[in-house]
Formats: sequence, C-alpha cells, structure tokens
Amino acid sequence: MPDLTRTLAVTEFFLSLQGEGSRVGRVCAFVRLAGCNLSCVWCDTTYAWKAGEMDPPVRHSLAAILAQVAQMGTSLVEVTGGEPLGQPATPDLLTALCDAGYEVVLNTSGSLGVNNIDERVHVALDLKCPASGQSERMDLSNLARLVAGRDEVKFVIADRGDYDWAVGLCVEHGLFDRVPVGFSPVTPAAFRGDMASWPLPGQLAAWMLADRCPATLGLQQHRLLWPAAVKGTQENAA
Repeated sequence: MPDLTRTLAVTEFFLSLQGEGSRVGRVCAFVRLAGCNLSCVWCDTTYAWKAGEMDPPVRHSLAAILAQVAQMGTSLVEVTGGEPLGQPATPDLLTALCDAGYEVVLNTSGSLGVNNIDERVHVALDLKCPASGQSERMDLSNLARLVAGRDEVKFVIADRGDYDWAVGLCVEHGLFDRVPVGFSPVTPAAFRGDMASWPLPGQLAAWMLADRCPATLGLQQHRLLWPAAVKGTQENAA
C-alpha cells in the first residue's frame, strides 16, 4: 500500500488530449513532475527541469495529487516530466493511481530502470536518438522489460542518422515484433540545430515508405492543435 503522505515536486497538472502514442486523441489528465537527468538539445519542456524558466515546482503529497487528478474527471492519466523516475516516490504514485482505478501511462526516457514499476502501468519509453545528445545515456536493458500488449516505444527523429539508429535498435532488439513503435519528427520550434537537415514530416514519411518501416508516424497532435501553447494544457493557447 503506497504511503500517501510521501511528496513529489510537480511542475504542472493539466487536462488535454493525448498528443502522441497509441492513445493519441484521448482526453487525458497529465501530471508533469519536475526535474530531469538529461538535457536533450531539442527539449520543448525545459521549464520542467531548468530553474527559473517558469514558476518553481511545488511539492504535493500523493494524496493531494490523487485529489487533483480526480478533479480533472477522466479515466486516463499520464505521469510525465522532465524525467518522472528521477524522484523516489514516483513508483508509489503510479501504484496509487492504479489502485484508484485509472488507466496509467508512464512517459519515461529510458535512461532510468523501469524494473520497479507496477505491472499495471503502461510504459511509454521515449528513447533518445543521437541528435538529442543523450543517446549514450539510455539504459537499453529496459527494452527487455517491455511487455507486449501493454508498453510502447517512441523515437524523436532529427535527421537521417537518428532514423537509421532507431530502425537499427528496433531490429536488434525485436521491438517491431513486440510493441508499438512510433517515430516523430523534431518540431521546428524545438529544433536548435542545422535547420537545413531538419526532417519535415513528409521526409520522414518517405524514409519509412521506402523501407516499408513497421513503425507508426506520429506528428504530435497537441502541437498541431495548440501551437502557441508554452506549457502543456490547451488553455495556455487561448
């Protein structure tokens, strides 16, 4: 039984549509935890881990987080970050949400182990490709822990090198045959490298077509619906 008095640093709570992955388009309650052990060059949520970019995170008890989620009135909940597994109480939060009857998704980078996560949690592993500057920090032992019919993997693609790396990793670890795999192009607002090499969605689609790639192309629906939003919720785009 999780200790509901334990606390977590939370950057924001928001209600929105799930923007990517196998649950795209569904109404979802998001709990964005503070802090990250990575620093991807194209990160579009730096306010979750860079001090001073937005309001400082507030510590909430697990009981208070459950109350906030209940107020949002939806059955689907995603715990994200930053890197949510960087906080010791996160596994307890995930279990508490499952115990409360929610469908729970953990969005994690794959840099930290997912071996102590409640088996009811859907793990969305957001593996970082070479152009992120963080690919060598991925814990690839997590790939063997993914459960067919429950978990999924996503790759954010910035160039052809990223694409080839992601396909190679999927083939090497048999991911295409086990779990849903999504490829998403880095969005222009987040891309800080050579813009001439930024893969337009059509370019990424062309690579996938040429290779008959079994991954799914994802275009981050929330970025299309609310391009002016700085933080997670659609209300910030109003």
